[in-house]
Amino acid sequence: MGAVFEVTRIADGKRLALKVLTTGAGPAAFARFAREAQVASQVAHPNVVSFLDLGVTPSGLMYLVMELVDGPSLEDRRARFGDVAWGRPVLAQAAQGLAALHARGVVHRDVKPGNVLLDERRADVLAKIADFGIARPGDDEGPETAPMSGTAAMTDTALALTASNMILGTPRYIAP
Repeated sequence: MGAVFEVTRIADGKRLALKVLTTGAGPAAFARFAREAQVASQVAHPNVVSFLDLGVTPSGLMYLVMELVDGPSLEDRRARFGDVAWGRPVLAQAAQGLAALHARGVVHRDVKPGNVLLDERRADVLAKIADFGIARPGDDEGPETAPMSGTAAMTDTALALTASNMILGTPRYIAP
């Protein structure tokens, strides 16, 4: 849905990730991209990639600014999948990130090794959940509340972002 670039914020030199919606996207893609920003902004947790900003360039390109995780994805470390000592803390952190999302009523809907980013610059690897492009947003009350209302619900309905019999996610990782 988009391309991600490493950028440097001019004001302070901080390195960030900039995700740009690919050109030629229609209204549903714009709505999904905006919803990704909405979902990402709902959770502040060390095991979830931080969202900073959403905007549109003068030429009409929509973008998200996020924390830069300077490292590979869990998919890139597939050779280590049998290494229990390495994998246990990584998976525990990914589970903590998902628990933080679920506590806010967010369902990621595309959990896979490619969406778990690893910061390996530390002595202990830090895992972060990323890519909320097809996540279902919750509300500030958490998962025990009524269904979505307001703009998020209207966006889903009006643009058919999610509908019965619609397949979302990466086929290899979709729940049966």
